[in-house]
Amino acid sequence: MVTAMKLIRMSQRMPQDKVAKLTGISRSYYSMIESGRYLLLPEDPIRKRLEKVFKKPADELLKPVVVEKVI
Repeated sequence: MVTAMKLIRMSQRMPQDKVAKLTGISRSYYSMIESGRYLLLPEDPIRKRLEKVFKKPADELLKPVVVEKVI
C-alpha cells in the first residue's frame, strides 16, 4: 500500500529527492511518508509544505491507495 501522493508525484514526473528538497526534509523521510510507513499528524508543518508542492489538500495526498502489481 502507498499514499495517493506517490501516484500524483509520479504523474508529475517529479523525483522523490526534488519533493524532499522543496519540503525541507530528507529523501528517506519523504519516502517513509509517501509509502505510509510514517503518518503525519494534522498539526505537522510538513503537511502544509506538501500541500504547497502538490497544490492539493494533505488529506487527499496522504490517502492510502492499493496498487496492483503487473507482472
